[in-house]
Order: sequence, then C-alpha cells, then structure tokens
Amino acid sequence: MSEKTFGSVRDLFERALPLPPSQQADFVRATAPHADIADEVISLLSAYERSNGYFEQLSKDVVAPLLSAMHAGDTAEAQPDAGMLAHYEIIERVTDGGMGVVYKARDTRLRRMVALKCVPRRQTSNPGAHARLMAEARAASALDNPNIGVVYEIGEAPSDGAFISMAWYEGETLRAKIQRGLMPIDEVISIASQLGAALVAAHTAGIIHRDVKPANAIVTPAGVVKLLDFGIAQLMSAAADDNSIAGTIAYMSPEQTTKAKLDARTDIWSLGVVMYEMLTGRRPFRGPDEESLIDAIRNDVPAALALLRPDVPPMLATIVETCLKKSAAERYQTAEQLCVALKEHTTDREAYELYLKGRYAWGQRNRAGLQDALAYFSGALDRDPTFARAHAAMAEAYVNMSNFGYLPTSEALARAEVSANRAIALDTALAEAYTTRGFVRASRAAYAEAEKDFLKARSLNPSYAWNYHYYALLLTMLGRLDEASDSLRACIELDPLSLPANTTLAIVAMMQGCSAEARRQFEHALTLSRDFPLTLYYLGALSASEQRIPEAISLLEQALRLAPGFPGVRAALAYTCRLAERPADAQAITQAMEQSASDPTSVTTLALGYAVLGEHDKAFEMLETVRWSVPTLILLRADPLLARFRADPRYPQLLARDGLR
Repeated sequence: MSEKTFGSVRDLFERALPLPPSQQADFVRATAPHADIADEVISLLSAYERSNGYFEQLSKDVVAPLLSAMHAGDTAEAQPDAGMLAHYEIIERVTDGGMGVVYKARDTRLRRMVALKCVPRRQTSNPGAHARLMAEARAASALDNPNIGVVYEIGEAPSDGAFISMAWYEGETLRAKIQRGLMPIDEVISIASQLGAALVAAHTAGIIHRDVKPANAIVTPAGVVKLLDFGIAQLMSAAADDNSIAGTIAYMSPEQTTKAKLDARTDIWSLGVVMYEMLTGRRPFRGPDEESLIDAIRNDVPAALALLRPDVPPMLATIVETCLKKSAAERYQTAEQLCVALKEHTTDREAYELYLKGRYAWGQRNRAGLQDALAYFSGALDRDPTFARAHAAMAEAYVNMSNFGYLPTSEALARAEVSANRAIALDTALAEAYTTRGFVRASRAAYAEAEKDFLKARSLNPSYAWNYHYYALLLTMLGRLDEASDSLRACIELDPLSLPANTTLAIVAMMQGCSAEARRQFEHALTLSRDFPLTLYYLGALSASEQRIPEAISLLEQALRLAPGFPGVRAALAYTCRLAERPADAQAITQAMEQSASDPTSVTTLALGYAVLGEHDKAFEMLETVRWSVPTLILLRADPLLARFRADPRYPQLLARDGLR
C-alpha cells in the first residue's frame, strides 16, 4: 500500500470510527475516493468492532508503559514522586511534559489539597522555562473567574526550583471525556459556554491563552469547567515570540502557525477546534507530521459536522464553522459574541430553519417581506415556544411594521413589547431583545428607561450593530446630535451595508446644517438600495427644500408607492406639487392624508403635514394632544420642509411639554 493510499485509509477510518456501527459502512462508501479504499476501511472497522477493546488495552498495557520507560531518562531528574516540596507534601505525580511537572500535593500549613506545577530539574538552568512558569502564575492569578483555575502561591524551593501552587480540582480532563466517546449535545454546549466565559475574563484582562485544548480543561463532578495552563499566555499588546511557535499545533489558528502578532480571535479558533472534537471525537485538521498538519490548518476545509454527526443542531454547526474561519475577520470577533451565540434556547432543526427564513424575509424591508418574516417566526415559535431569539426577531419585525406604517403603531408596538419581554424572560443576556424594548420605550416617551435598555444591550453584545442604530434614533429624538452621529458611525463600522444607519447618518448631518454632506450620504445610501423608503423620503424632502422640483417629485412618488403610510411622505409630496404648480394633485394628496388619519400616529403625521403646508396654527392646535413615536418626533426635528415651523416661538413650548428641548 502506497503512503498516499495508507493516509487515505487511516483518515477515513478515523472519521468513521466515532459513528454508530450501523452507519459506518454507508458513510465510508459515500466518502471513499474509490472502492478499494472503501473495502479496506470497512474491513478494518469490522476487525476493530470484533476486537472487543483489545487495541485500547494494548495501548494501555503495552504502549503506554513503553513510552513511559523511553521518557524516564528525560524525567528521572525531575522532582521525586514522594516527599516534601517546601511546605507541600507530594502525594502523586499527575502529568509531566516539556512545560512542567504537575503533582497532587497537600498544603501542610493550610491543610488543603493543591496542584503543584514545577519546572523539571533538567530545565532549572533554562531561564525561558522559569519565565514561562512565572508568566503562567501572573496571568492566572490576575483573573477572577469561576471557570479559571485559582492560583494560590508562586514559590521557589532552594533544591527543587520554581513552582506554583494552584487549587486542586477533582474531576477529569476534557481530553479524557472525549476519549470515552461522543458527548451529548447539551454537555458540549455547556462546556463550550464555560470555556467561552473563561476566555471573556482573560481577554478582558488583556490576556490571550494561546493553548486552549481539551488537556488544559478540567471538568469537575458538578460539571464546572476550569481552564488551566496559562504557561504560554501572552498580553495582547505583546509582540509575537521571536524563536518558536508556542502552543499545541493541532489547536493553533492559521495566524498562530505563522508567528504573527495574535489577538483574542486565535483563542476563538482553538475553542472551535475543541467544540468540533467534543462533537465528533476527532479533530478537524490532521496530518502525519507537523508540516502537513500546519498545511491542513491553513488550507483544508473540515468535514461537515452534519455528515459526521447528523444530530448536531444546524445553529451549533454554524457556530463551530464560524470559529474555524481561516480569516480572523470572519470569526466571532470577541469571546462575548461566541458566548451569546452559544446561548441561543433551540435544538429543533425545523424551528431554526424557519427562523433563518424569517431573518432573510425581514431583511427585504418591505411589507411583503415583513409579513413573511412574522409568519416564519410564528412558525418557529409554534415548534419551540422557548426559542428566545425567535421572540426577539418577532419584536424587531413588529417595530418595522410600525415604522413604515404597515400596522397601526399602537398595535405593532404592543406586540413588539410582548415579544421582547418574552425573549428577555427566556434569555436575560439577549441584546436584541433589550434593544427592541428600548425602541418601544423611546416611542412611549420613556426616554431614560429606553437609554438604560440600549446601554444594557451594548454591555451584553458590544458588536450588535442594530443597537447602535436604534440608540442613535433615541439620541436624535433628544437632540444629542453629536452622540447620535458617533453611534451611527459605530453601527456602520460594524455593518457597512446597513441602509437605516447610512440614511440616518445623512439625516443627522442635515439636522446639523451640513446639507452638502447630507446629500452625499443620501446618495451613498441610494447606491446600497434604490427602494428604501426612508432614503427616498428624506432625500426627496431635502431636494424640495432646495427647489429641485422634478428630482423631489420623483423620489417622493417612489417613497409613497413603497410605503404610503410612512410619516411625512404625503405632505412632502403635496408641498412639492404646489411648487410644481400642480394644485389639483396637491389637493388630492392632502385629502388622502386627511382621510387616512385614524390612529394617534397618523393624526400626528396629519398635524405635521399641515405644518409643512404652512398651516401652523392648525398644526400647533392638533399637536397639543398627540403622542410622539420615534419616526414622528425625528420627522419634527429633521424634516427640512418644517424649518419655518421650527422657527415659530411656539415650537420650544411644544418640545418642553414632553421634557424635550
């Protein structure tokens, strides 16, 4: 058998082995490059099944002792397996390796069990090994997190060298759990979430672990995960090692194999490898030697999780795939983002697929798309009422139905609030739900409570772009325009193609008196989409205010056709028709606006329409009793056709009535 064929057989054997025996042959035949290899692998699998554990026992009884004997010459000079080290009574050697020897020991002073990690005697003259030990102690001791091993003491014994004393945790390594067989999905998610929480703490302190792997995680009998071994941890501000690639190659990110300067995303890759291994029993990247393994990490696409383990929920598979993106820019950018993704409350494949279809339909931003989105989200919740993210998405869709006038505002916002609160009750860490509830509260003039919700959402997920956009709307309502502009730019940095954020940035520029900048930004938004009503309306109003009559009419007619209930559209078009000496059209549009005033938002829109048309007394009289929504209050502050209305002495009093200025 050639080396290439042998490699194919070995690879396929290892991929098939974790599968139930009844599925192995079908998998091999479907995956093997040709029939001869398939037959060979199936034969090996059959022999393995008949061996009744013989190979594992051979490894334990023969191979392991041989390896220990071969290694004895290298470790004989390490600290003894019994006796005292400083004030610690050594009970047994736990592990040993190039980075240090670990003992289970008893602290005779405080009478507690500890884990002692020591530099082997053969390396006591190696300043690098000593420095790594001290770096591990400093890194771990700086972190206070239930999922990170506690460091008690850094010490040095005159005859035995440097050591650190850490808490002793009963349990087993994650490596041992994986070796026992495929792990339940719920346990995988729990362990991954706890490791993610440990990374959040480390990264927040500016520390990259750089060696996240199953051997460095202990799972206690209570299911608590402890991330250990910060021996090669690195400050994010530090330069890459000069002399070698530090870490365990099988868990290294592509950038780590190049000795490039690293950031938190390298640990996210490593956790992705660990999750893949927990789910399948095998690593996603392999090779017969270091060179081929590194090549696989940089270039190969791992076998699909759905193929190796069909019961993996699609969303969990997507999370693992995102962690394992070759480009760090395509992974989760923070451990917080990964933890949020792992908290999403469904294992129902169909519910998740309905949710994804709903998100796609929601992104169309028109009446039909939003109606389809609501139907998909409802279907997902019929299958899984505890699916928190579907409740949050439902709330967002209802907000959009309100903003574009596709549902009466009071009805849409009431439904949005119910869905947002349900999502929060199911998942208190769901930034999307707090964001939507903040928008609802802003619509009800509960401005302080709305701001608390937006800031809460940001603390939960600093990379959630929509939060920055909705918060900017509140800031615009409150007249805090510089802050609104900053928030919108943060949103666009996270999501450059966001139509609402790009358009609202233009609106804020217009409010700040920067008409030329606003027009450039509106035109940029049009390059992203030619049929977004918000862009068409406000650019049309700006054009009308600048006497660009044909352009204004064209833009406003498109906006009216797409969203006839959008606040301000009819009034702006009626005003522009007057300028174009089309009085009959202006009158017909005004009458349609009056006839459609049936709920508080449309009444407010009618009042502002009268203001656009110059009937200020009538407008102020009507506005004495109305309640603002987000679109109508921004319309009041931003519409260039209301400039004369805002110059009226009664305008500041109108704002003061609701605590605004």
